[in-house]
Amino acid sequence: MILFARPSDKSVNFRALFTYFVVQAAIAAFLSWRTVSAKVAADEGVIYTAEPIVAPLVFGAGYCFLLYRMQDILYLS
Repeated sequence: MILFARPSDKSVNFRALFTYFVVQAAIAAFLSWRTVSAKVAADEGVIYTAEPIVAPLVFGAGYCFLLYRMQDILYLS
């Protein structure tokens, strides 16, 4: 939806999408951390790795990098 709004300033779209990706990655990492550190997992004998916490942060950083590098393609004037 943001890509089709086409406000006069390209940076408005960039900031909105950048914020969306950062917040989404932070929420996913936080919820994964809560799941991994839950007492239920320890009671059941499950040993979690850091992958569910690190993966959303890596994907969020990747999305933001691609968004920054592809601004000219995404926001055609």
